[in-house]
Amino acid sequence: MLIESESCEQCRFDSTAYTDEDVAGTLRTVGGWWRLATQGIDATTLQSRPTPETWSAVEYAHHTAAVTLLLGAALAVQTGANGIDFGPEPEPEAVAATPLVAEIGPLLDHIEAAADKFVAQLPEAASSPNIAQLGADTYPTSWITRHACHDALHHLQDVGRGLHLLGAGTPSQQALVTQINQGSGGVPKHAVDEARIGYRGIAGDKQRARVHHGRVWQALCLYSSEAINRLRAEGHPIEAGFAGENLTLAGIDWATLRPNTRIAIGNEVMLELTVPALPCKKNAQWFRGGDFMRMHHVEHPGETRWYARVLHDGVVRRGDAAVVEP
Repeated sequence: MLIESESCEQCRFDSTAYTDEDVAGTLRTVGGWWRLATQGIDATTLQSRPTPETWSAVEYAHHTAAVTLLLGAALAVQTGANGIDFGPEPEPEAVAATPLVAEIGPLLDHIEAAADKFVAQLPEAASSPNIAQLGADTYPTSWITRHACHDALHHLQDVGRGLHLLGAGTPSQQALVTQINQGSGGVPKHAVDEARIGYRGIAGDKQRARVHHGRVWQALCLYSSEAINRLRAEGHPIEAGFAGENLTLAGIDWATLRPNTRIAIGNEVMLELTVPALPCKKNAQWFRGGDFMRMHHVEHPGETRWYARVLHDGVVRRGDAAVVEP
């Protein structure tokens, strides 16, 4: 059977929503995503399974690096008439039996190196007619590239939920939607009273340039009312919506946020944080001296914007309750 696309009900992955550029951008982000998700967490917790049947963060890291390398190697092969033969599928038990490590850093280096090797194959893969053979099924090259994204993103979600169960996630908090922002491209975005949020974000909202924006895991951009107020107190002429966020939230200790934190909005919507939004020079106008790096997550974790993917669709209204880790 020819398998051309892939979807996942659990993590909402849909391979048809990813371009080749999205694949490259996603895999280049995975290593940093892992680093933020595990930053400051002790080695014992990272090696602990949240349940006997669920892998630890370290086990998932081994698996992600191994699968990315395997798929990257497959893309590098110039196929013959019979396509690429992957051989037998890796057994989960073999990955789970990998020796644990005292520090996760080298493992994350391994993930980043594997992602770099994979991305290096994408230009050739985009024009390749190769068909991969795995068991009784065949897969086009485009399926392989998207599957690498699915595997990495799905297991990042698994790691986030596991660490939360182990007590190492973002603490629960009660918050409020103070502003909903929508635009046709560029900044600032303009306030609306309510909006429908779906798989791709706020209905009618657009990004003028999609080189660094607009992927499924960047469906929404969130920002903190308290962070905006602190910036204003420093003399920066910034307001809600100016930095391009879709939802402005009050009541969250922004510095406590981690990737894969879940936020319930109103009665319907469930979001999951992915990675901080890198500062953009288009926001320089909102900062004294053009210092838009004042929003960078490394130097100022409490003043950065966050991207989120949408787990459950629905309507959001100004004044809705927002619950962190409900």
